Amino acid sequence: MKKLQKILLLLTIMCMSTILSFGQTTRDSLVYTPITKAITHDTIVKVAHDTTYVVRHDSSYKSTHDTSYVKVDTIKVIVPPSNVVLKGIYGHPDQVTIGNSTSENKFLTWAKREGANMINMYARAFLYTSSNRDLMAAFVKKAKEQYGMLIITVDVRMTDSREYPGWQAYFAKYANTISSIEALTEFEPYTNVGTSSNPIYDYPGFFNLVSKMGPLCKQNNSKLNYYEGWVGNNYSNPQAAVDSMVKYCDRIFVSNYISVSDYNSTSSSLGAWDARMDKRLNPIAVSCPKFGKPYMEIVEIVSLEPNFLFSIYACPATSTNKCNAFFGPLYDKAVTAYKLSTVDALKYTRLIGRTMFYSKYAQQAHP
Repeated sequence: MKKLQKILLLLTIMCMSTILSFGQTTRDSLVYTPITKAITHDTIVKVAHDTTYVVRHDSSYKSTHDTSYVKVDTIKVIVPPSNVVLKGIYGHPDQVTIGNSTSENKFLTWAKREGANMINMYARAFLYTSSNRDLMAAFVKKAKEQYGMLIITVDVRMTDSREYPGWQAYFAKYANTISSIEALTEFEPYTNVGTSSNPIYDYPGFFNLVSKMGPLCKQNNSKLNYYEGWVGNNYSNPQAAVDSMVKYCDRIFVSNYISVSDYNSTSSSLGAWDARMDKRLNPIAVSCPKFGKPYMEIVEIVSLEPNFLFSIYACPATSTNKCNAFFGPLYDKAVTAYKLSTVDALKYTRLIGRTMFYSKYAQQAHP
């Protein structure tokens, strides 16, 4: 009898060992599945694992690919803090050549010196071809990683059949990476596509642009910025145009283009934040509640063209040229003046920064 008990005990121990061994193998299979062969560019090896674990492989594991392969940087973009002040500089092809490292570095070094954290590029043609899109992506990556830029916008006008597909292709490859860009449209509904005696204000073209680009940007975790110049003047349907930009756009750039005499005026209708700015903000305030938007972000555009504020900022300082910083006390002065806007304008807009138009005159003012 004792001999039988010993045999049964031995069998029990062997069974338990087998079960434990099988359980360990099952747990191990959830952690990783070893890959024992090299992957070539035309071979797909699927690795199944529990999503709560990390797949590991030997660092000496070989990987080959054909020469046309382009590595995409998948570092996620760091979203700027909600209270960041945007400090923009327009980038024009005459001042920076994308793909030319010397030109890029010179421009970005200057922009960083001036305190900029946003570049507004005239570079939509760089979205037309795959090779140019890669050059744009490399420029954006450099600007953010090495020069501290937070946002790079690229102009969009829908005047070329390659434009929209180019944006789609760029987003398909670079959305949610450090090379992500935003769109800045300058297609205003007052664009005169007729003759001087019989003008046609292109609201349909404007609506087509914002209604296509707005959803595309949103789908790709990006933003559509709108350049609003003289809202209300010569718009075929002013409030409808503003309604469309508020519905589809995420940020509105408002041009504060005034002369030096107007800028320095003590009149309540002039000064650093020209009275016309209220006329541009009030229609935005009317639109926001219609579309459930708590407010619209506003960026002030200052023109450094000679007939506007060039001499206010130009260096070296003289009795006329004041050599002011682009984003220093004079921006604070604009903020103070903005706070005198109407109650509704202050409720439904947020002044979050300014951009200097444009790099040709900005570089002349601050060499």
